[in-house]
Amino acid sequence: MLQQLPTHHHNNLRYLIKFLRELWSRSHTNKMTLRNIALVVTPNLIWGPDQLGASVDPNMSTLGRNRSLTADYRT
Repeated sequence: MLQQLPTHHHNNLRYLIKFLRELWSRSHTNKMTLRNIALVVTPNLIWGPDQLGASVDPNMSTLGRNRSLTADYRT
């Protein structure tokens, strides 16, 4: 699935994941546990059907896409 992303989108996703990993690695000082990161970031990344823009395919589950994308970066 990642190979199908346009290069700019792929680069942005990689940057976001690296940033979130770095943020979490400093959780002992910044109090940004995985739960806190999820509470802050998720509303900005996952939208409901009523908030989808015209360019987003409403037939594709946003949550499913995000799970697939993040699963590729767990290793």
